[in-house]
Amino acid sequence: MKKSITKNYLYNVLYQILAFIVPLITTPYVSRVLGASGIGDYNYTVGIVTYFGLIAATGTASFGNREIARRQNDVFERSKIFWEIWIFRLTCTGIALLAFVVFIFNFLPQYRILFIIQLFTVGSWIADISWFCQGMENFKITAVRNLFIKLFGTALVFLLVREKEDLWIYTMIYSVTFLLGNLSMWGYAAKQIGFVNVKYLHPFRNTKEIFQLFIPVIAIQIYTVLDKTMLGTFGNTTEVGYYSQADKIVTLALTIISSLVTVLLPRISSLYAEQKKGELEGILNKALDYIFLLSLPMMIGCLLVIDEFVPVFFGDGYDPVTRVIQILSVLYIILSLGRLFGTLLVAENKQNKYTFAVTFASVVNFSLNFTFLQFTSLGAVGVSIASVVAETTATLLQLYYVKDTISIKMLVKSLRKYVIPTMIMGIVLIGMRLLMESSFFSLIVQVGLSVGLYFLILILEKDIIVYSILDQILRKIHLKK
Repeated sequence: MKKSITKNYLYNVLYQILAFIVPLITTPYVSRVLGASGIGDYNYTVGIVTYFGLIAATGTASFGNREIARRQNDVFERSKIFWEIWIFRLTCTGIALLAFVVFIFNFLPQYRILFIIQLFTVGSWIADISWFCQGMENFKITAVRNLFIKLFGTALVFLLVREKEDLWIYTMIYSVTFLLGNLSMWGYAAKQIGFVNVKYLHPFRNTKEIFQLFIPVIAIQIYTVLDKTMLGTFGNTTEVGYYSQADKIVTLALTIISSLVTVLLPRISSLYAEQKKGELEGILNKALDYIFLLSLPMMIGCLLVIDEFVPVFFGDGYDPVTRVIQILSVLYIILSLGRLFGTLLVAENKQNKYTFAVTFASVVNFSLNFTFLQFTSLGAVGVSIASVVAETTATLLQLYYVKDTISIKMLVKSLRKYVIPTMIMGIVLIGMRLLMESSFFSLIVQVGLSVGLYFLILILEKDIIVYSILDQILRKIHLKK
């Protein structure tokens, strides 16, 4: 049951972009209506709720994806492992819900309404079976079924969020749409799994492996979600607003790259289990080419034009976001490589090494966050520096652990293909900035022409990835004729 990696990638890009496109589309509007403090309050509370989500999910997402991928062609076995994982997750969610209710009525009373509304988010944790769809290499279902729900949520934001006091409505919209999106995947799952007698189910037999994957999940959250909660605790929610808006932009761009890595996990797991080393190496080489093809120009473009983008997109009062995005833009390369290396470690059952890498990096991140927030006034800028250092640490450690599969030579070979085209793009972009007055129109022209030039150079160089995409587009056009 091998699906097309290209099609799955495109569907996963659509799904991941939808996950962020709604807040991105609404950001210019909401930023002005709720203000930096309102955005900060929302992200601060969501960050806290996410910790309870960690208890609910444990390590079932990565474990479920991998185990379903290994049982794609056996209906009974995939049904059995599905119900075992889901029951385990349901149990953990019950524990998380109890802890969350205790927290709501004993801590941070000023945010109690927002926390109560996010009980819908708890429901979404139970309904989430995206790991099953991904393990089956069916990314279409999550993308298509979420499309209308996301668009519906977007419309509600513009219709119902009218003033600062509507923060609770904004929170309600996102919590409910998240729940509906997860519920929509059950129709597909019902056709792919069957009834399994309870006597064959042992939901807790995989506890050890699930918790081995749970530890790195916690560690990763320390240098993602904890950034915002530490900013809100030791700083203020306005700084959280700055950091959250910057993180939103960087994450959206990263989505386009990391979607390929998500698609590759079940395929890498399958090839590794079948000991098809030649095919595995070919996929990894293409993945590295793809990462550098997109991440290098993204980083350079972000460094050069983000100062014009921020005031146009977010409005007045968000100037500090510019520097934060410029610092975080390094993650286009670092984080993309780290996710690929981590995916390989999980597929090869090297969870312990993966766990150590991300745990060590989380300690680095926490230490730097505390240092910057307690002893400097850098705020969001300090937190962004800490994130970059932590992610770099994790990526370098993981590279060391996968050196037998992905060598430095492979990395350099892929990197050098795109260095010169990126440099030419950057020089042209700088020239246009010097010649053109700052405006929204000039920003569009600069980005459009520089990106067009970059891909034109790759076409002239007959880049394999670009040529394969063009070939598919031309074939579809020819078939329609």
